[in-house]
Amino acid sequence: MPKTKARKKGTGNTRSSVQTAGTVPATAAQSIKQPVPAQPTLMSLLMSAMVMLGCWGFAISYIFLTNDPDRYALGTLAILLALTWSAYFGIRLRKWLQRR
Repeated sequence: MPKTKARKKGTGNTRSSVQTAGTVPATAAQSIKQPVPAQPTLMSLLMSAMVMLGCWGFAISYIFLTNDPDRYALGTLAILLALTWSAYFGIRLRKWLQRR
């Protein structure tokens, strides 16, 4: 005698075919979304520019103005962070200029 139940052939989706009175359809739960700004604002452009300049300033000052033995390794990490923010700022600037 087998210990498992035989599977019925069908759609296989028994959860969606039977709904109780207190459940909400999945389409209603998925339609609630937060509004996303379609166009970058001047404030987001300025903020990314300030962070970019701060990262470059930190990288340059850490490499040239400190005597820490790990200054080149940490300065390299700061340069990578500054390059990332530079690319992010470039993308924001290009989108902001296209909008104008």
